[in-house]
Amino acid sequence: MFPTRLGSIFRVDEGGVLRSTVEGEANFRTNHGEVDAVFMPKPQTFADFKITERREGAGYLYTFGGTPRVWETNRFGSARRMHFLDQDNLLFFINEPALMRRLEQVLPVRHRRL
Repeated sequence: MFPTRLGSIFRVDEGGVLRSTVEGEANFRTNHGEVDAVFMPKPQTFADFKITERREGAGYLYTFGGTPRVWETNRFGSARRMHFLDQDNLLFFINEPALMRRLEQVLPVRHRRL
């Protein structure tokens, strides 16, 4: 388990102080690829968190809305397409389609359609 690259998108400025809008995050490296997991305190969920995907050049641009709040920039770029799964208070960011399918088979997760 390692820190994720995503933590900064869930940090917001409140009166000059950066505050995380999620409880925590972790990066898991597997034989099938990496997955970033972000979690909120129960009973909060990612049900109201909106993700929009747009092609930009050779990569993808993701914007976010809803709860939890994200940084003011409200964008995240990736050279590869990302896939998103959620389960209650967990949100998974995955680059490998094969890993996403494996997680869908073993966890009661919902594939976020963009």
